[in-house]
Amino acid sequence: MELTLAITLSMMVVLLTLFLQYETMFYAWKLSDQLTFMPTQARIMVLVLLNILAHFVHITIFAGAYMLAISQFKLGTLVGEVHDFLDFYYFSTVTYVSLGYGDIIPKGQIRIMASIQGVTGLILIGCSVSLIFLFMERYWRQDPQHSSQRQWQKSSVSLAEVRKNK
Repeated sequence: MELTLAITLSMMVVLLTLFLQYETMFYAWKLSDQLTFMPTQARIMVLVLLNILAHFVHITIFAGAYMLAISQFKLGTLVGEVHDFLDFYYFSTVTYVSLGYGDIIPKGQIRIMASIQGVTGLILIGCSVSLIFLFMERYWRQDPQHSSQRQWQKSSVSLAEVRKNK
């Protein structure tokens, strides 16, 4: 019963974070089309900041789920210096980015949540990185500042020839 509850709670949190990541990426893409008055670098920075903010929200949701799982559902405990929400947030951050310092260790069924959060974090961070790459690729093709630097990639002209003709 506890295992089923831990998996169910984990899957609910995963679905919520997947939805939030998708929505963040979708609206960030739309927003970038509206920020045409900004230079390319600033538009990319806005995208990066929105994705970082989304990841902090994901981490906060998982931290709340750990608190709920431990205090309400008695699915285990965190061994180490855990006194308040900030400690749950720290553990969630370390788990999300798969650092695993080991100063706070999950015991009981919440280990399932921790392992699911680690995989979720890796995938969602990968989604953010791929979106940022697509943005950079998209805008650098449109930006005249970058087009001369990329000319050598599109033709048989060498990079040295492009720089010489500047």
